[in-house]
Amino acid sequence: MSFNWAEYLDLAYELEDIPVAQPAGREAHQRAALSRAYYAVYHTALTIAKSKDQYVEPGGVSVHQHLIAHFTRSSDPLRQNIAVDLRRLLGYRREADYNNFIPPVLLAQRSVIGLQLATHLLAKPARL
Repeated sequence: MSFNWAEYLDLAYELEDIPVAQPAGREAHQRAALSRAYYAVYHTALTIAKSKDQYVEPGGVSVHQHLIAHFTRSSDPLRQNIAVDLRRLLGYRREADYNNFIPPVLLAQRSVIGLQLATHLLAKPARL
């Protein structure tokens, strides 16, 4: 049985809700939640693209951007919308994974918005 990537979103919500004793711990939870939320959506979208569109992952190029471009090129407005939202969530994930400093208020906002966006995105594939 294959892994259910949507469970990463469940984990992201768990990370977001865990009370921590120190602010640095809270930041780590928010960053990890954004990352897991993105990967829940990315792998779900990848699975759909492979199964419904015969999408083939590229070798040696940005797999994330390539998948987004795949959905962007679709004539289906729903798929194009998935591309826009996936690109936005990727930006949040990259910021959380690579930026040394994110203002706490901005990180808190992005964490909430990112999880909501991921939840919204995971509902869309059922309509494809």
